[in-house]
Amino acid sequence: MAARVKKQKINKEKLSREDLFDEYFEDMRCIACVSTLQSYQFAHTINLLLDRNFRMALELMKDKGGKSYKTYCDIDIVRSIDYNIICNRNRTDFLIPELVNSDFLLLMNGMSSHPKIYDKTLQLLQSHKKISYSYDFDPLQLKSKEYLVL
Repeated sequence: MAARVKKQKINKEKLSREDLFDEYFEDMRCIACVSTLQSYQFAHTINLLLDRNFRMALELMKDKGGKSYKTYCDIDIVRSIDYNIICNRNRTDFLIPELVNSDFLLLMNGMSSHPKIYDKTLQLLQSHKKISYSYDFDPLQLKSKEYLVL
């Protein structure tokens, strides 16, 4: 007769969706930009302006309706900053309806330890002639913030 092994109970702790969002966006700074440029032209402009090397992601971001939106990515290995450009608009709709006037979203994860870089980035974007308007926003205030999780 084999001895029975007593199973240990594992205490499962449930995390709320809001707690997960808070943790994900904790170290992220976001800038929304208004520009008439095409997405590849905008990415090239940001490459030149910020001395970055944005590349288009192989997979397109899709919303609940199946509409596709382009994303561009770059990583600053030295400072541990992940940069992402999300095209907020396609031909007919916006990915983030709360930011309906914004054409592009620049997400920078890892910026809390580099506030001067963030301030300089926002200043450069605001002063560039091909970018009509740019401003920072809090992703936790958006209803459709799940689309910003990459």
